[in-house]
Amino acid sequence: MCSGEKPVLTWSFGRAYWADYSDYQDRVLSVDYDLSNNGSMDAFAVRVLDSVNTNAVILIPVLPPPLDLAAASAGPLTLKYIVPPGVSLFKSATYVTAADACDNSFSYPGPSPGSS
Repeated sequence: MCSGEKPVLTWSFGRAYWADYSDYQDRVLSVDYDLSNNGSMDAFAVRVLDSVNTNAVILIPVLPPPLDLAAASAGPLTLKYIVPPGVSLFKSATYVTAADACDNSFSYPGPSPGSS
């Protein structure tokens, strides 16, 4: 159904971890999030555009593929960050886009708490 109503997307932090010893040595931190569609309309082609981080942490530009989120559902999302030595905490603001059934595009500046 095409209504033009903006999907209601929210983030929740799952966990932060070094996926393996090689990632630990390379300072590549994986952060799991749940991306929820709390609205009554489906969200299509949800994709991460960018992440602005504190403490010189950098989002690795190999981003997960777009996902579709039905109304009142959630999906896992893992982002990877390069964390400089000595950094034990950082904040992250992650930006995503999504489309509705009418193919209208919506932007979401979603703060998402990353930590190491």
